[in-house]
Amino acid sequence: MELLKKLTNEEFLSKARLVGGTALALQYGHRISIDLDFFGNIEEDNETIKEVLINIGKLSVIKESKNIKIYILDDIKIDFVNYRYNWLDPAIEENGIRLASPRDIAAMKINAIEGRGTKKDFIDIYFLLQHYSLENILKFYADKYPDNSQFRALMSL
Repeated sequence: MELLKKLTNEEFLSKARLVGGTALALQYGHRISIDLDFFGNIEEDNETIKEVLINIGKLSVIKESKNIKIYILDDIKIDFVNYRYNWLDPAIEENGIRLASPRDIAAMKINAIEGRGTKKDFIDIYFLLQHYSLENILKFYADKYPDNSQFRALMSL
């Protein structure tokens, strides 16, 4: 949590939010998640981001491109994604951390399942189904990703 708070206060993440299983777990406490996924308007160059991260802890570079940066910082996997899709809801502020809403996370989890479908994505969808109907989750997905196929997403489940 300390690393998360340090990162959230960094200027290059001022227009980003924590997404994925960790953001969902911080809101609902349904599982333990140890990776950090930040999505949003992250346009800093790789060298600037690395300089910030090196000052925080031990850094390993996994992938660096213009829009996706993946690092291991003090044994924690961190993704920074320059994200082009609209948010369904404003960010949720919790303990000074900007989080994606459960509706946004639900849509993003369906998108992830359509692409790769890891066990943790299905666990998160199962948990989200305790709060939203499948019909609503698919609507969130369609609203967030209007060019994607709802049928293909449903078949991926």
